[in-house]
Amino acid sequence: LVPCEEKLSISGNSLVDEKTKIIPLHTDDFERFRNFKIHKKKSKKKAVFLDQNMVYHLDYIEINAKPIDENKYFEALRSAFSAIEEKTGLSIEIAKHPRAKYEDYDPRFGSRPIFSDQTIEMVRDSDLVLAHHSTAISFAVLLQKPIAILVTQDMYTRHPVDKNCFNALTAELGTELRYIDDLDSDTFENLFKVDLTLYAQYISRYLRHPNACDKSYWDLVSSSITEFKAT
Repeated sequence: LVPCEEKLSISGNSLVDEKTKIIPLHTDDFERFRNFKIHKKKSKKKAVFLDQNMVYHLDYIEINAKPIDENKYFEALRSAFSAIEEKTGLSIEIAKHPRAKYEDYDPRFGSRPIFSDQTIEMVRDSDLVLAHHSTAISFAVLLQKPIAILVTQDMYTRHPVDKNCFNALTAELGTELRYIDDLDSDTFENLFKVDLTLYAQYISRYLRHPNACDKSYWDLVSSSITEFKAT
């Protein structure tokens, strides 16, 4: 089962040889996008922040990553949000990470509205997507939204995983890192830049195999297994 370009998905896999049957598929995020009813939206002058539970996520404890100072992180976020709202005229809403335990209008986000389980809807209805390196960025790519990658020095250097994710995302999407712990007049220039060629490349590399048929994930699996048995 190969949900993206083969050279990225199965390269170096010792279990794959010339006898292996390749079934081109797509990822779960693409499946959700495929089943999502995309209505033409009226501009709501909103930006969405894809929360990653960055300070409290248990994954970082398990890999012994350096802790991020909670107060410094949220202070930088609030300052960045205020600067973006002032520059763009957009209001920022928070798409809460599934494991996060924030209150509605949590003061850590400057009392901005926080929503659960509505990420793809919020991305659809936004004019700008703000994120660190959340996998939910996939929805912004699929919906062709401009993406601003927000980072602090502590986040970038916390663990090699973070550094690699930030570097890979900016390269793949043709965007830049925006350091929110050292804001200046250029930090939020070109916020609405979108490279649709790179977005299409990102989809084929990471979200949908170029040869996948336009069927649901399990229809593709089922038909491929039936075909395999017949041979």
